[in-house]
Amino acid sequence: MKYTLTYRDSGDLIRAVNIEPLENYCLRVSFSNGEVKRFNVLPLINKGGVFAQLKDINKFNGVKIAYDTAVWSFTDREIDDIDICIESLYWDGESINAKKMYA
Repeated sequence: MKYTLTYRDSGDLIRAVNIEPLENYCLRVSFSNGEVKRFNVLPLINKGGVFAQLKDINKFNGVKIAYDTAVWSFTDREIDDIDICIESLYWDGESINAKKMYA
């Protein structure tokens, strides 16, 4: 069962604070609680749909943080933004550090 991403005591939301594209269509995501995770975007790209356009590595590398999560913005498409929800990045990401900071 998955829960809303909040710090245990304060109830503050956990947010993505830094994001970097990595090789093989992965993202390195740093969260506001100090955790860092690796998220593999390739399964989403391979499913097709809106994520298929991220197969272009230049577009994939244009990832940024907006709305506290990973977003790709396009002005030349019908769909202006593609995002991955913060819960997916956090729960489905592979931890690449052991640092956990809960209030």
